[in-house]
Amino acid sequence: MPSPLGQSQAKLGTDARDIRDLLDSLRLSGQLTYDSCIDLEASINTYLNSIREIGIPGMYDVFISCPMSSIEGEEYSLMHAAIEAMVEVIGATGHSAYSAIRRIGNNRALDPEDIAAETDLSALTKSRRFVMIYPRSLVSSCLLEAGYALINGIPSTYFVRSDDDLPYMLRGAVEAYPNARRIRYREPSQILSLFKQYIGKIIQV
Repeated sequence: MPSPLGQSQAKLGTDARDIRDLLDSLRLSGQLTYDSCIDLEASINTYLNSIREIGIPGMYDVFISCPMSSIEGEEYSLMHAAIEAMVEVIGATGHSAYSAIRRIGNNRALDPEDIAAETDLSALTKSRRFVMIYPRSLVSSCLLEAGYALINGIPSTYFVRSDDDLPYMLRGAVEAYPNARRIRYREPSQILSLFKQYIGKIIQV
């Protein structure tokens, strides 16, 4: 929405918080109440899942996650290059991608935690697919993103070197959820070729 409407009169229909705000404004202005049988959060999630499937403008087709703040040196450079190449491949198919690494860049200029969380989780909420590159067992916010994607029904693909590197629950998700899969790789140089090989299954091009 153009200024000044976008500043105060518009809500983003792909953002759960904005949807809640809009519904609450309607409820208050109309002196309305919710039906006792309505599960508001479930209804909002159903709506968001529906618009993910039809690709509403302003949404991302793929959210790419990787524990970049937990890796160093050559490994960081290799992962950075792999993600940049993946974004280019996705763009070449006419789809869109989001990755925090594109904001961080090679200089590793991390945002403050609260801004990073708000920015990345908002982008994940507006994404149709989730892809995580997880090179080894690491403490990382990408695990939070993976869990968020899973409970919100976002189809997820995990690139891992070993199944044992994934936390117990994510290993179980690969077995229990039809929209979660993992792809094994040996070296970072293989990630891009594997992504190209399975891109039709990952983002349904």
